[in-house]
Amino acid sequence: MLAQQTESYNPWRPTTKLLNLFATGVVLEGRTHVTKRIHLIPTATCLPAASAAAIQSRSHARPGNLETLTALHSEPPVACVSRADDVIHERVVRCMSPELACASKYPGLLCRDVVCFDLDLAWSWASLEGCMRRRDFISLLGGAALVWPLAASPQQSTSSKRLAIFSPSEPSAHLHAHSESKFYRALFAELRRLGHIEGQNLKVESYGREKNTSGPEALATETVRSNPDVIFVVGPGAVIFKKITSRIPIVVITGDTVKTGIAESLAHPGGNFTGVSIDAGLSIHGKRIALLREIIPTMSKLGCLALRLSWNGPVSGPAIRAAAETAALPLAVSLVEFGASEADYRAAVESISRDGANAVMVVDSPELFQNGNLIAKLVGDAKLPAIFFHPEAVEAGGLMAYSFDLIELYKRAAHTIDAILRGAKPGDIPIYQVTRFELSINLKTAKQLGLSVPPALVAIADKIIE
Repeated sequence: MLAQQTESYNPWRPTTKLLNLFATGVVLEGRTHVTKRIHLIPTATCLPAASAAAIQSRSHARPGNLETLTALHSEPPVACVSRADDVIHERVVRCMSPELACASKYPGLLCRDVVCFDLDLAWSWASLEGCMRRRDFISLLGGAALVWPLAASPQQSTSSKRLAIFSPSEPSAHLHAHSESKFYRALFAELRRLGHIEGQNLKVESYGREKNTSGPEALATETVRSNPDVIFVVGPGAVIFKKITSRIPIVVITGDTVKTGIAESLAHPGGNFTGVSIDAGLSIHGKRIALLREIIPTMSKLGCLALRLSWNGPVSGPAIRAAAETAALPLAVSLVEFGASEADYRAAVESISRDGANAVMVVDSPELFQNGNLIAKLVGDAKLPAIFFHPEAVEAGGLMAYSFDLIELYKRAAHTIDAILRGAKPGDIPIYQVTRFELSINLKTAKQLGLSVPPALVAIADKIIE
């Protein structure tokens, strides 16, 4: 809790100083596992919301990219604007209280990442990408001779909390701190850093593949019945929980949260859902099709391998069909179920090949991620070039991937879980939408398939396997 203010304290004045301090572009070393040095916010300003129209008129953003959300719970109303050197969009984000601190990530991310909370949450969001340690944040304030009512640092909670993890495609053993999965190790390492330690003050209940014997709906019902403090949901099954509970906070890593109806908007989800959206809209599928065409210019039919629940939902199937129509490409679609066997995947790939597809898009889902190595082998055996949604499949022999950083997303989820366990309402926590993607290409696989990768494509790739 923030310290009580004196009568003469003006909450806007130290905020302005704090942001001006950030505006100097200080460079700090991240946590020990972060190897690069990151610039903080080049410029950021807090000002009365009444000035929002003036901001918009002076903005260099494209029309419609600046959205004003005023602080309904602050006196006077205030809005925060952040501008970074290579920002794509600009957005004014609601401040949550008069005793605010505004924090953002380093340049290159969308300004929707600006979040205004109390100071304790603000530093957590500022360090979300590992850009600064809390002691650096405090030193930064102290070095500026800033009088600020610092909140207590995150400490290990003395009361035990219960976290349920729902991921019916993954082994239950992976959904814990000592996991074989690097993504869950990242999640629990971040939770530990924030003061939540499995086996001490955090009880983790896993609802994974072994428990998914009666289908994801039944497993979701069982998860809700256990009544945990927070449910962490990975994959397209998030929409199932919308029908089951409006009470338990749910943190998701899933597709388009607005189209699926689990959030009112990214900036203000409302209800009991928040988290991460991996869906960047129609453009991401169009980009993957375009990347395939650069290597296979004669492609005349695109195969799609997808999880049935994902494809038949309101996001993946319609978006990919629209992208294929724009590219004038007919589709050969083959769907698999949760827990599909190797024989099922083999039959799915053979079906795509029989239908005359020249290439394959493997559609995002935890189920297909878990079987990425198998899928890479099967499409290779069928001499089908494929684009995946994760680089691990390229390392296993897949041709290429246009992917997001899952470790980053699991760390973001950890911070959201932490905020909820400390009392924040999920509906007030903005949903992060993936904006950065990486291109991986396996040149060895391209050679085996008799394909020539254009030098320009090699030049822009983030990862090359030779």
